Amino acid sequence: MKSAFERDLSLLFRRDALSPEEQVRDLLGRPDFVFRQEKVAVFAHGCYWHAHECLPQGHVTSPNQRKRRVDQIARDQHVRSELEREGWAVLVIWECHFRDSPEDVLKLIRHWRLRRLGHI
Repeated sequence: MKSAFERDLSLLFRRDALSPEEQVRDLLGRPDFVFRQEKVAVFAHGCYWHAHECLPQGHVTSPNQRKRRVDQIARDQHVRSELEREGWAVLVIWECHFRDSPEDVLKLIRHWRLRRLGHI
């Protein structure tokens, strides 16, 4: 099930005539968006559960939440390194960056797609 952030990102891609596969289950980590031809995997990370630096250090109060976030960070790092080892470019789009500048997110995606196709 997609989050509101993932739905908004999907709409932005469609508006820009990009057609990634969504919620890809056959790749490690189940990337939110995949451009297979270019081997680009895109993860749409919510700032809270993926522990982005935009949040203050004391934001998580319960020990269970802290452990869940530490485990999530370790999973994220493992997935990224394994996909990169398999030749994938892995992009993480943070929710706060998307909210602040969706056009910059599109520029980043376009750049990586062209780079992977050897046009840059």
